[in-house]
Amino acid sequence: MKQNGKEYYLISLFDRARKSAREDELMYDNEFFEAIGNAQESLFSIIEVRLDQLKKQIKESPSDIAIPCEIPDVLSNHNDKIIDKAVKTIIKLEKTEEIYLFHKTIYGNNTIYYLLIIAQNLSNEKLREKQYSLKNKAGKQYDFVLISHDRNWIQQNLFKYQNFFATIIQGKNRIYTSSPYHPEPHWEFPHHLNQDLECYYKSAKGNGLQFLNMIANENENHQGIPYIFALFFLSFCRTYIFVKLCYMPNYLSFQSLWHLCLYGNPDLIRYQHLYDGFLQKLIPTLEYHKILRHKFTRIDKEVIDQMKVLAEKLMNELDELVIEEGLID
Repeated sequence: MKQNGKEYYLISLFDRARKSAREDELMYDNEFFEAIGNAQESLFSIIEVRLDQLKKQIKESPSDIAIPCEIPDVLSNHNDKIIDKAVKTIIKLEKTEEIYLFHKTIYGNNTIYYLLIIAQNLSNEKLREKQYSLKNKAGKQYDFVLISHDRNWIQQNLFKYQNFFATIIQGKNRIYTSSPYHPEPHWEFPHHLNQDLECYYKSAKGNGLQFLNMIANENENHQGIPYIFALFFLSFCRTYIFVKLCYMPNYLSFQSLWHLCLYGNPDLIRYQHLYDGFLQKLIPTLEYHKILRHKFTRIDKEVIDQMKVLAEKLMNELDELVIEEGLID
């Protein structure tokens, strides 16, 4: 597996080992030995499979040995035209290496597809454009959660997110690959979960309390309320996802963040049905309040009351997840 355009991850580990040896220092790194063992097993497996293929081909046709050079666009047998469209749209992006369909769920008339894209130099702007394009092509009843990272970023962040990626990066989930020789990450064995949860939890809780304090203002000053609620909802989703999925998403839309919360705990859908689907209508408007705008704000009391109930319920949900399960003191 490559660490960057010119260097390989295993080679960099060998360099670290040589440096430790020169300086007469011990290298306590289980990851190093496991990575070498995995690489050795992979090489033996590749050679064994290739020799077996050649042996069979020689028996069948000694004078004409075919060398496989093509791979199918779609690997899994899913019989889903929407996924076929999604793959054809996504691979138009430069340097798309692999696509994994790691979850699919249906809520009423709405179907949500969860995809991990492994690609080089895929900007957040391009990812949003593809997400918008996919929804337009598939129809309003379909939604897509697109997560994208390059292979080296995944490797460098396994100490935090291995549980998340190890569940996804599996053959049964892979629906596209540009080459049969893309390496898997060098998984950490043993893997010790590293979560700085307290910081995220206190931030989300503080944002929620700040929102509740603001709406308790009796002089009907609504300035800043939508922005504080958007900040609370953003911090709630990221913290909830971090606890449930061992992953911290960056730069995703509010809709995608909420869908990842539902992936972590489908029971959260009950909040989406409160007040005749108020949350479902509210989430798209939160994108507008990611950016501060200098304008006068006026909100109906009914809307504020509904936002208050949602904030209180989501804060309780977070408390139950984090405190009652003993994740922090």
